[in-house]
Amino acid sequence: MLNFFKSYISNSRKIVSKQKTRGEKNYSGIKIRKQKGTGFARLGSKGSPSLKGGGRAFPNTGNENFNKKINKKIFLFFYKKFFLKSLNLKKIFFINNIFKKTYNFVNYFNNFIILKNILICYLNKNNFINLKNFKEISFLKFKNLSPYHFLKYNLIFIENKFYYENTKNFKSN
Repeated sequence: MLNFFKSYISNSRKIVSKQKTRGEKNYSGIKIRKQKGTGFARLGSKGSPSLKGGGRAFPNTGNENFNKKINKKIFLFFYKKFFLKSLNLKKIFFINNIFKKTYNFVNYFNNFIILKNILICYLNKNNFINLKNFKEISFLKFKNLSPYHFLKYNLIFIENKFYYENTKNFKSN
């Protein structure tokens, strides 16, 4: 199970930084000192990798691949396991109606004590566009729902019609 979550988290990792090469460093092209007669090694520019503040010779470019493969059978096993566990804990609810007005949504959610960390799985996001001002609510397409989401969110709401169309993999073999 630990390997599954390690691979899931590493697959969702995004590259946010990279290192600069000597060509990307913003220094002037003037020679630092004369080439001969000083007794020191010859230097071309301040961006040289051998100098402090210079660019890297072989930098991390931001194209690194941190993905780890997850076996399909193992993924489905954990998906089913956490889905059924969430159902038993009453964390998953199926909604038939679409909330056209925000007050309808608020009236519906007054029944629930926990109003933090809510996920709504949708077919068409336009049906829930009026709920975008709630900071506690996240939106996700049903096909992107993973076992990680079952652990992360306190309540998960799924559109009823969409759920029944897309749960063929839950049938026992």
